Amino acid sequence: MFKKNLFIILLTVIIFSCSSTNPVDVSSAGDGLLNSTFNFIGSEQNLDIVTWNIEYFPKNEYTIDYVKQCIDELNVDIIALQEITNGAHLEELKESLGENWTAFKASSSLALAYLVNTSKITINNNPYNILSQFSYDFAYRPPYVLEINYNNEDLTLINVHFKCCSDTPNDPDNSARRQAASEAIYNYINDNLDNSNVVVLGDFNDTLNNTNNVFDIFENDTNNFTFADENIANGPSENWSFPSYGPYGSHIDHILLTNELTDNIVSAETIKVDDALSGSFADYDYYISDHRPVGISLLISE
Repeated sequence: MFKKNLFIILLTVIIFSCSSTNPVDVSSAGDGLLNSTFNFIGSEQNLDIVTWNIEYFPKNEYTIDYVKQCIDELNVDIIALQEITNGAHLEELKESLGENWTAFKASSSLALAYLVNTSKITINNNPYNILSQFSYDFAYRPPYVLEINYNNEDLTLINVHFKCCSDTPNDPDNSARRQAASEAIYNYINDNLDNSNVVVLGDFNDTLNNTNNVFDIFENDTNNFTFADENIANGPSENWSFPSYGPYGSHIDHILLTNELTDNIVSAETIKVDDALSGSFADYDYYISDHRPVGISLLISE
């Protein structure tokens, strides 16, 4: 009986040790945390922009090392970030990327932020918040605006992180807040950025194909607005940005363009960083985030 019980205990220990995620020795891994290239990589010919909810950055002591290697591999120009909890760690990440990179962070909790590679980008103004009068609708994270110039074209980026979650009896207005936030951005662009190159990107916390869609104000004005990731939203679930939601995941991270940029789209993709990690999504979720980044390439000629 003792031997049988001892066998069961040892078997249980082995099972649990094999199923847990063990930290990688980053110092010995060097630049080898990624074992393959990404499905989306920037180029010298295009303006490459990424939105990335990076979940309570940094999640643990290894996060900065992983994210640094991911950004090196991505080779993009601008990254709009959501859920930055620590400005000092964002600065540490920026310093690790090299002298061409700069970082900006909003002052809200779970802050919005930008990382910008200035080798091809001119920053016209320091980023600033807008629509603070609708702070409740934006879950107290008002949109964060970055104005840039690329190839002699001015562009305005609006980084957003909408209210999360489905409606519940205790919290019945989550969808209404996302709809109100959409309407506020729509009106702001029409009132202040008409005929401008505008990119609205971030964690919108809702899908594009729901009944009674909170984004109908954009979807019903296709002459002026385009969700560049619409094909992702309507495509296979393995390409969605939030795979940890429910049995099939969800696609809730979006890139919205004004009509001035619609014809400039080269590609828009969910970036499957998890495919480049030895432990796939389990490693990605443990070390980096529960959201995948979404990227867009725009061809903007001089």
